[in-house]
Amino acid sequence: MKKNIFLICAIVLLTSTVFSQSLDIGIGATAGTKMKMGESDATTGFGINAHALVSFAKFGVIGGISYFLPQTYDFTGGNTKNTYFMTNVDLMYSLFKLPKIKIYAFGGIANFTQKVKTTTGGTSVKASNNELLFEVGSGLKAGPIYVEAKYQTKIKQFVATVGFNFL
Repeated sequence: MKKNIFLICAIVLLTSTVFSQSLDIGIGATAGTKMKMGESDATTGFGINAHALVSFAKFGVIGGISYFLPQTYDFTGGNTKNTYFMTNVDLMYSLFKLPKIKIYAFGGIANFTQKVKTTTGGTSVKASNNELLFEVGSGLKAGPIYVEAKYQTKIKQFVATVGFNFL
């Protein structure tokens, strides 16, 4: 599934650059409110985000990859280390545009992956879990800076990203 999303992102971005009016590629910091796959004792996770936005007049496509810093939880006799990844593809609609400022809304899908390594008594067990999510949000692009806020269904997570476009 993850390979399919990457392939779709690559095809859309490579094909659309020929016809696009605007291509923005950047990196930023991101935070997610529920980084434990829907558990009630969810914590906020922080990480980095790679972001690409291809615009065609008022419409566009956003592709992104986020990596959240690993979280380790200790318990009697061992610990658990959780690592989270997220890939997403969204359709974008420009709500307001000035020469250096754009406000947009977007919606699409995300693949949320959790990798878990639990160690007890010197023995380690690894597992992973994938969730396909729908997401909706809005963003602001001011010069090279972008800010996005989105809500992801199924795990009921709010994600905020602030970044800098270098291309």
